[in-house]
Amino acid sequence: MTLVVGYDGTQGARAAFDEALTLAERLGESVHVVFSFASPRLGGELHDLDEAIRERGDAVVGEALKTAAAAGVAVSSDVRMQDPAEGLLAAADEVGAT
Repeated sequence: MTLVVGYDGTQGARAAFDEALTLAERLGESVHVVFSFASPRLGGELHDLDEAIRERGDAVVGEALKTAAAAGVAVSSDVRMQDPAEGLLAAADEVGAT
């Protein structure tokens, strides 16, 4: 089984991620970290904004990967441009989370 957790680097996300790591370690499972964002289409071409958000996602997920490695928990990650709720559900399906 893989535990899926949304992560954006905020204090609440860090707390959820820490709990996921604790649970995964106890169960001998892995964690899949997801940063998912909806493109803010307010008009015009926003490619640069999308790219900046994606880079931020890569950075915060990188922090999570380091934390998981230090805890000795197997972890994978995903940064996707998709509504956050839909992105978490899609990621869970893709990794076979139960």
